[in-house]
Amino acid sequence: MKKIFMFLFMLILALNSYSQFNVTKFLGIPVDGSREKIEKQIEQKGFKKILVDDENFFIGEFNGREVMLVMKANKDNVWRIVVIDLTPTMEESQIIIKFNLLYNQFLNNPKYMLYKGEMINTDENLSYEMSVKNKIYAAVFYQIGTQKEIEDILLFKYTKDQIKNPNKKLKKEMEKYIEEVSENKLVWFTIREIGEKFCIAIYYDNMYNFPNGEDL
Repeated sequence: MKKIFMFLFMLILALNSYSQFNVTKFLGIPVDGSREKIEKQIEQKGFKKILVDDENFFIGEFNGREVMLVMKANKDNVWRIVVIDLTPTMEESQIIIKFNLLYNQFLNNPKYMLYKGEMINTDENLSYEMSVKNKIYAAVFYQIGTQKEIEDILLFKYTKDQIKNPNKKLKKEMEKYIEEVSENKLVWFTIREIGEKFCIAIYYDNMYNFPNGEDL
């Protein structure tokens, strides 16, 4: 009985540890837990809290730009952090450059895997495509995490020796496994039109916490 209890205890610890690192992160902060907890962590990153219409927003610097952060929660369990660029532009060419630059930054970051989306042609007529054709310009990535986080995830299914020395078939299987466990860790960005200006919004989504009709 004691052995069974210890096994269950260790299993619970392992599952708790897995859930802590296998969620979307923003600046290393898991997008998971209460607003109050995450707000404190965001302030520790140097963001300044402002109150607008009884809702907390945060202003600070991210990826070299001044941004505003917005949080979305499901029953006080945060599932989304939105990063909105505070330097909108009226120039379509400038927002296309910003979008394509961000696309390449994500594409070349080993912590991310492209799910869908592509760069925008420099001669694209954004205003016409967005207002008349309702076209959405967006790119979606899976956040697969750091090398250490990837190895920790693989250890739930594979041995250390298999991870270090995989054959071609096993390597492909591992890549598929990482993709599957990262499907709920979405980071995507899109162009938003505000009045006559354009800006980019980045969404860090923890789909484990996404509302799934529980209240219906």
